[in-house]
Amino acid sequence: PDIRLASAGDSMPRPGELRRGSALVTAAATVRMDSARSTLHYLLEAYGAGDRSRSGTLEVRIRDRAGAVVRQTRAMPVQVQPGGSVLRGTVDVGGLAPGRYELTAAVSLGGTAVERSAPFVMAASTSSSRNWR
Repeated sequence: PDIRLASAGDSMPRPGELRRGSALVTAAATVRMDSARSTLHYLLEAYGAGDRSRSGTLEVRIRDRAGAVVRQTRAMPVQVQPGGSVLRGTVDVGGLAPGRYELTAAVSLGGTAVERSAPFVMAASTSSSRNWR
């Protein structure tokens, strides 16, 4: 549910965080979003063939349970270094109806396209449960 870049003071990840390169990732078994937490983070490892960097694109789509695309980003340029690169970003899922969705990241490098998908849940608004007495 969260990704942040490590700072000079981060000698150890916080509880629940995993270090992936310069990123610190807080993972979740099932990602659960709502209107108060509507920024969905993603992180991909990408590898190109050979010993030179590769240029390509990354596009992110969100599909509902019926398979219809309900959100889609523009194709973003990416550069994958020899030995691989970490691609990361965010998608705003605010305004989606409660239910189950699937985030798909499509990476195209040198004429080869690869997709990876992961499910997430959009919960009903939790604003009423945050009013503590």
